[in-house]
Amino acid sequence: MSDTEQRSTATLIGDAVQHATTLVSAELQLVRLEAAEKLTLVLTSVVSIVVAGVVGLIALLFLLAGVVLAIAIALPTYVACFIVGGVMVLLAAITIAVAARNLSAAKLKPTRTLKQVQSANDLVRSTR
Repeated sequence: MSDTEQRSTATLIGDAVQHATTLVSAELQLVRLEAAEKLTLVLTSVVSIVVAGVVGLIALLFLLAGVVLAIAIALPTYVACFIVGGVMVLLAAITIAVAARNLSAAKLKPTRTLKQVQSANDLVRSTR
C-alpha cells in the first residue's frame, strides 16, 4: 500500500469518526430538547391541576355554606354548622381509614409475584 492510500484510509476513518460524533451530538441535543418540552408540559399540567384543586376547594366551601344556610332555616345556625362540620369530619375519617387500610403491609405485599416466583422455584426443584 502506498502512502497516499494509507492517508486516504486514515482520512476516511477520521471523517467517519467525526461524522459519528456529530450525529451523536445532534441526537443528544434532540433528546435534551424533547425532554425539556415534556418537562414543561408536565409542569404546566401539574400547575393546572393544583389551580383546579384550589378552585374546587373554594367551590366546595361555598356549597357547604349553602348547606349550612339551608339547615339554618329549620335549626339555629350554630347547630347547622355543627351538623355540616360533623358530616365532613366523618367523611374525612372514613377516607383516612380506607387509605390507611390500603397502605397496610398485607395489601402492599406482591402476592402474585411471590406466587409466580414460588411456582418457578418449585418447577426448578422438580426438574432436578
